Amino acid sequence: MISAARRNKLGVGLSAVLVLGVAAAAAYGVYAFVTRSRPTPFQNISVTKVTDGGKSVLAAISPDGNYILNLVRENGLASLWLRNVPTNSNTQVQPPADLYYLGLRFSPDGNYLYFERSEPGNTEEKYLYRAPLFGGTPQKLVSDIDSNVTFSPECKKFAFMRYDNPVPGKYQLMVRSVDSPEETVLTSGPVGQALYQPAWSPDGKTMVCTELQPGSALGGLVAVDVSSGGQRVFFSMNDQIPQKPAWLPDGSGLVVLARGQGSNFNRSQIALASYPDGKFIPITRHTNDYSDLSVAASGHVIATIVGEDRWNLL
Repeated sequence: MISAARRNKLGVGLSAVLVLGVAAAAAYGVYAFVTRSRPTPFQNISVTKVTDGGKSVLAAISPDGNYILNLVRENGLASLWLRNVPTNSNTQVQPPADLYYLGLRFSPDGNYLYFERSEPGNTEEKYLYRAPLFGGTPQKLVSDIDSNVTFSPECKKFAFMRYDNPVPGKYQLMVRSVDSPEETVLTSGPVGQALYQPAWSPDGKTMVCTELQPGSALGGLVAVDVSSGGQRVFFSMNDQIPQKPAWLPDGSGLVVLARGQGSNFNRSQIALASYPDGKFIPITRHTNDYSDLSVAASGHVIATIVGEDRWNLL
């Protein structure tokens, strides 16, 4: 779990100390609750900091849970670091550069890193790159990509979102082969009803995306049928906005970041949205602010970013 804190101000004579770090969360309660129907979920979640350098922004965990890919931003430059969790060692896999990253992923076999980033001099458009696990020259795979990627269970395809291209005011949920540039449109619609952040289900039949204001609700999750492109809202709430869905390995639910009304929608907590019945189960309940999210293939380990506010009285 990657940990970060943002700078804030509160009244006269108080200042906030900026604290950023990286942590690992062994969330054994998540998978155990879903598979064993525990009456009180997530009581045994343990959280362990991995680093506390104050510069981590994005993170992804490898399928085997042994590596965390970490975006570090320092002095206006972004670099990618690979941390081996068992040995607590770091390897720089992409050097510092004046670039902006959209998301990080491991390939399902763990051999490659996937990341969306800008190119020098063009901060608006993002491109999908693939690089070997321990560094190397990145290979550009996709131009004009607007979300992180999600992989099919057989690892032969991946999906992503694209907006305003080729038709302004339209979104497209795209599917592409890992080994060829062939792209197909699974579903599309007006940007005002756009889907976001696709997550391919373990059985390969469904992609779950987030949607703002589905129907009369504030936020929700939409199941997209992979064979037909048909859409179905299976989860919606008026006091929570779900983001960054990540499937549990048995397909019984998705871990999400939920931005709630209780914090005036200023903080996100980790929660579970069961599938297909759409029950909402909070995992964390505190004043930290989580962002970014990925789950190891075991369903036992979560990587995320958490902001911790710390105040000093001056």
